[in-house]
Amino acid sequence: MLMNSIARGFKKLRDFQGRDRRSEFWPYAGVIMAVSMVLMTVAIVPAMLQQFDQTLAFAEANPDQASVYRSATNVHVVIHDPAGMPPMDYSGMLVPLAIMLVVVALLLSAAVTRRLHDRGLSGRWALIPLALYGVGIVFWMRMLASMLTDATGDPSFMITFMLNFLVLMLGQLSLIALVIVLALKGKTGPNRYGPEPV
Repeated sequence: MLMNSIARGFKKLRDFQGRDRRSEFWPYAGVIMAVSMVLMTVAIVPAMLQQFDQTLAFAEANPDQASVYRSATNVHVVIHDPAGMPPMDYSGMLVPLAIMLVVVALLLSAAVTRRLHDRGLSGRWALIPLALYGVGIVFWMRMLASMLTDATGDPSFMITFMLNFLVLMLGQLSLIALVIVLALKGKTGPNRYGPEPV
């Protein structure tokens, strides 16, 4: 039954019609989310390690601008004066994250739509968290650009930061609400999206 639900989800990738029960949706969605988390970690961790190595190299080459503290289990770097530090390249983390979000959205879109149909709702409700996260990513990119040009003292940086925080919080809340709706039992009997799944 479990494997059938997962296989069915992949077979119906482009089918936005009809309704799905919870038992058809959650195994498929769980596999997509688990695999995406593993792939995201595999993609992002090397970029983070590369950034740390660059920061450590800067700190060791410029002891007047940074301090390096080492122990048997970790290395701690404190940058006292980031002015001479080369700008960080966040694309190694953001590009894989953006690609993964798009792939997950594409893989789940039809299944989420059918599950919402089972609740008697339009699949368009799933676009709310997607749109908020999209806007959040745009604000995040603007904020990173400000950080790289050392415009963090500019009042517009704080406005961008606060807007980004607000948009991402709304995105998170709307995603939680969507997950709750997807977890609820479907409507009994036929609805405008088709007969009750058996």
